[in-house]
Amino acid sequence: MARFAEVVRSTDWLAALQSCNDLDSCSSFFTGALNSLFNDFFPTRMVRMRSSDPPWFKPSLKILIDDRDRAYSKKKFGKYFRLRNEVSRHTRELKCQFLSKAVMKNDSKDVWRSLRVVGRVNKALPSNVCVDRLNSYFCSNFQPVSEDSVPDVPSDLPSVPLSVDTLDVISYLQKLKNKSPGVDGLPAWIFRDFAEVLAPAITFIFNWSLK
Repeated sequence: MARFAEVVRSTDWLAALQSCNDLDSCSSFFTGALNSLFNDFFPTRMVRMRSSDPPWFKPSLKILIDDRDRAYSKKKFGKYFRLRNEVSRHTRELKCQFLSKAVMKNDSKDVWRSLRVVGRVNKALPSNVCVDRLNSYFCSNFQPVSEDSVPDVPSDLPSVPLSVDTLDVISYLQKLKNKSPGVDGLPAWIFRDFAEVLAPAITFIFNWSLK
């Protein structure tokens, strides 16, 4: 961990990004370099998945469960309670992701089947319910906003360019909670623990995107 911190702090992330030709390559380089560094110091942990595991189950949850049970067996109850909460939170996230994928397929049978799998519904559900019809019904109960109720926007408003400040980015990064990694595969603690080092580069990417 100490060596990883040393490398992260010794890297001039902002200078590296300023040499990129476009925003996409800039963002890809930043996440790719961090991922490569993370994988070098924290190799991937092997997890055995079983056929009896539910379809929404992921290796990341199994790792948390193993760590939780190990903490309990060693009577490290402070760590156990923290990991127990992490397991509950990550379980909810994985179930929601599983349901979201079913909804995106626009297949009502698959939606209800997925609901039963995650344990939200314990009884048989009708298979002739269409998600689109449900959505149309709910939308029909809302009235559209009339043009008269929308205030006029003054035409002489000054044009202020959008930008974010490095100090604000540091503040937000330091408040990140330990949640499962996003699409970049990086844990939140990297951005939180090295906020002051990574914030200038992240600010640079944000402001370039806003421009």
